[in-house]
Amino acid sequence: KQLKKPLATRIARQEISVKDQMRTVVNFLKNSGGKVMFSQLFEADDKPTLVLTFLTLLELMKRQVVFVEQQKNFDDLTVLLQKEDIGDELEQIIEPN
Repeated sequence: KQLKKPLATRIARQEISVKDQMRTVVNFLKNSGGKVMFSQLFEADDKPTLVLTFLTLLELMKRQVVFVEQQKNFDDLTVLLQKEDIGDELEQIIEPN
């Protein structure tokens, strides 16, 4: 059995920092009354942003800026804003060069 030659592809690199995404998520929460569903934080078909947003939520949870809850397995996550001022938390994040 012969393997087929892989298709030629080109992957475009998109740089979005966790720090920038933290600002975006917190601002979205502020503008939405402090409570949103996780699926509202990104476009449905944008997997890189989904992953970045999830990592951002983990960081925000660690810093106690947001609280995330889920009613049942496989339900959408509910994201609740705990702190509106995240300036100090953002200053502590070291961005790679």
